[in-house]
Amino acid sequence: MSEHQYYEFQAIDRRLDAAAQAALRKISSRGSITAHSFVNIYQWGDFKGDPRRLMEDWFDLFIYWANWGNRTLMLRVPRRYLDPKVLRPYRTENMVEAWTAGDFTIVSFDREPEESLDDFFGEEDEPTAAPFAALRAEVMRGDRRVFYLGWLIGVSEGHVKETALEPPCPPGLGSLSGALEAFVDFFAIDPDLLAAAADGSADAVPEAGEPSVESLRAVIEKLPDKDKTDFLCRAVLENDPNVRIDIGRRLVQATAGSSASVTQHERPRREVRDLLAGAAARAEARERHHAKLKAAEQASREKRAHRELSERLDKLALRTEAAWQDVDELIDRKQPNDYDRATALLKDLAHLADRNGERTAFDGRLGGIRERHARKPRFLDRLKAAGLIGKPE
Repeated sequence: MSEHQYYEFQAIDRRLDAAAQAALRKISSRGSITAHSFVNIYQWGDFKGDPRRLMEDWFDLFIYWANWGNRTLMLRVPRRYLDPKVLRPYRTENMVEAWTAGDFTIVSFDREPEESLDDFFGEEDEPTAAPFAALRAEVMRGDRRVFYLGWLIGVSEGHVKETALEPPCPPGLGSLSGALEAFVDFFAIDPDLLAAAADGSADAVPEAGEPSVESLRAVIEKLPDKDKTDFLCRAVLENDPNVRIDIGRRLVQATAGSSASVTQHERPRREVRDLLAGAAARAEARERHHAKLKAAEQASREKRAHRELSERLDKLALRTEAAWQDVDELIDRKQPNDYDRATALLKDLAHLADRNGERTAFDGRLGGIRERHARKPRFLDRLKAAGLIGKPE
């Protein structure tokens, strides 16, 4: 298997100026650099830069994957949207880490499986950072589900003790957004483990979802003039892309009372072994279901084959002698396809003889065919494989 590594950085909230692009060019002479991205693909060798340092200096989003299984996703968000303390229960050594850099919180998700994720991604369908820009926006709006999913990576890899308690389980694990589904696919999180975890999650989708235009307009209309001016200046003069998110957060604050039953929902925290047991139970149930379906399909095929055989035998009973003549004619042609047809016809004649209680007569006539065509080993091999003579190999 040839080596393939993919690195992609995205600058979402601000453009990369000329100095930043020049600095990036010094790191990679063949990387693709734009005002908002930095992409490197390697079939040999390694990236010379430090992804963590680049995230601290310039970028808001980073993904890395290698075709032997390693995966990394980093998100950088302003600290006012993500307090590092929120991440403490979800942090898992070498899996989910977080740190601050200036006014930003950076969170990193990593998976380095002991066994390769065979055929998970190929060069023709390599993932890009595009779906994770929406994931970053969800985090900035207050959605915490991705951190729980990151913790599940550690559970999948056996890096969390089975007696450890799960971190707070956010609502909506059973109804993931497209961005969260992309995260699950990217890190190949066990769907049975995710389903077991979702049993401890409130059914309602978090209020941090994308608010409607109408609800945002209602919030804006009620804002004090000072806040309206501040938002307008940020949007027009500073080209701040996060104004919509901040107004959406105002909406969440305004409706906090009505959504308290969802956001404050609590269930007993489970041990990791409970989640693993739940995942195993789901896998076993699915296997039993698949086995049942497979057995039903096999029974249906056998029933159909029996019916078709019965219909063929009914027709064959009307021309038995002609069929024996057909067998000899097919064998005399000495062609592989005709040998196959002769063998199939003999098998039907054997079934007809069994049905009529005439197997002895059939065996006698088959013996005569073997004697007449004893010098045709390829034909005799077919009879043996079909179980008409000797034992099939």
